[in-house]
Amino acid sequence: MGENGREDEAREVLISAHGGTADLDEEIATIREVIRLDTDQKARLRDLLAPWVRPMLLVALLLAMGSSSAGFNAVNAYFRRC
Repeated sequence: MGENGREDEAREVLISAHGGTADLDEEIATIREVIRLDTDQKARLRDLLAPWVRPMLLVALLLAMGSSSAGFNAVNAYFRRC
């Protein structure tokens, strides 16, 4: 909120979204904290091996291999018929 210098616009949006100024400063402080935490965290390659990520990673790899081999087989079959 402070990075782009548009805090006034953010306040206006929050006021229109909440219908008033109740707890507006608390809301802005929460948003700032979320932005700070988001910029502090850096992704690492080893995060892909976390237990909750493994099933998604496996599905993504299987889909990539399957679509790759299916495309190759289709092109190969086309050229064999010519």
